[in-house]
Parts: sequence; C-alpha cells; structure tokens
Amino acid sequence: MNNHHMRGKTYTQQEFFDERREISDTQLVQFLNDGARTPVVVKLTRNRVAMISVDFALPEQTKLRLHERFLGAPDEVLAALRNYLRGRRRSCWRIVSDFAQSIDAGNHPVKEPRTRTRGYYVDLKEVMDQVNEEHFGNTVKAKITWGRRAKSPGKRRRSIHYGSYSPSQNLIRIHPLLDDRRVPLEFIRYIVFHEMLHSQVPAVTRNGRTNHHPPEFNRREREYPEWRRMHILARRLLKTLSERYA
Repeated sequence: MNNHHMRGKTYTQQEFFDERREISDTQLVQFLNDGARTPVVVKLTRNRVAMISVDFALPEQTKLRLHERFLGAPDEVLAALRNYLRGRRRSCWRIVSDFAQSIDAGNHPVKEPRTRTRGYYVDLKEVMDQVNEEHFGNTVKAKITWGRRAKSPGKRRRSIHYGSYSPSQNLIRIHPLLDDRRVPLEFIRYIVFHEMLHSQVPAVTRNGRTNHHPPEFNRREREYPEWRRMHILARRLLKTLSERYA
C-alpha cells in the first residue's frame, strides 16, 4: 500500500483507485487450492440458471463450477467458499449461496461490454494509444471506456475511484468526472497508465489475501514521470470535482 502526505494528512492509494477489483481465474484457483488436501478443479461459466455447483463424488478431486461473476465476489464470500470446500459447513454455504442468488445473469446471451472512448473534452483511445506506445511498447491489448455517469448528483463525495480494471473483461474504466476541462490531460494519462499497469502486473494472492498492488506494481508505477505529484493532484482534484455533487 502506498501512503502519501499532504499538509499533515495521510491518504492512501485506495482513495483514488478501485481497490475492490476482480481477481483472475488463475488467482481464484490458486486461492481455493492453497493448503487444500483435495485439489479443486474450477470451471467458470456464464450459465444463466445455475450460478454454482460442487461435486465431491471423486476422492482425488473436487469439481467446482461457478459463474464468472464470482471473480468479483467480496473477500468474505471467497473465504466462505474455500472453507465450505474443506469442511462443508452450512454456515459457509449460506454466505456463498446468498451471493450466488444475488447474481443477475440476465435472460440474454452475454455480449461484449459497450465502450465509449470519446468524451466532451478527452478521447480515451487517443490517450491510451499514446501511453501504450510510450510506456508499454504497444503491448497492452486491453479495452478502455468512460464509466457511466451518475443519474442524480447526490451529496458531495469524500472519495472518487478514478479508474478500475476488470481482468475478466480486459476492460479499463475511467471515471466520467475526469472528462472535465479543469482536469489536466497529464493527470488522465497517469490514471490510464495506472490501470494499464494492472493489466500487465497481476494481483498476488498469499495466505488467502489478495494484494492488488504488489511490490513489482509499485516499483513500476514509481518509474512514471512525477508520479508523486500525480497523487497530490489526485487529492486536490477530489475537492474540485466533488463540487458537481454538492
């Protein structure tokens, strides 16, 4: 975790980026098998009826089929799933079942997510293409889009998640509040860089905990020009942009 200071106050990187991120299918398998006596074989589905099924029939392995939305499940749900596979406790299954029932898979075939790169002031495709060439040698293949705009303003925000990355969709989302003439383009470039870096440096899962900003990620992020100033700017922009919600 990166801690930064400004005028005596400490703020963290999680204030600016979506820390509750999806994990990859590989990380899920690793998490469920870490320390398990019986190997867990996982198959992700897009089934619109059965969100999860467990087969304990074979003594040499446990078969698990579950909807891909579980990749974005809260930590407590994934921990309950792992505990259920090992002890078959009903209390753990209730937590998993409640999450499974909350999944809305829809009644239509799964489609590719819609993307919108052109904003009022900034074209994210142009920004991403430049960042990709300058910092990644054009190796990043992720898609990018502006996030959805809020339907109603509401109260002033205390935090803004400027960006997020979805491994299952290979999609970067940038908060639409950044599509503002008061936001420096260099700051948007940094946010895009940060999310692109997530596509290159995956999260690390150890002892049942997932670190979305492992040491390798932090090392490479610190190589970004004026990255400290970008974090200070992130804090200052929070007040400016949240005025639209006051």
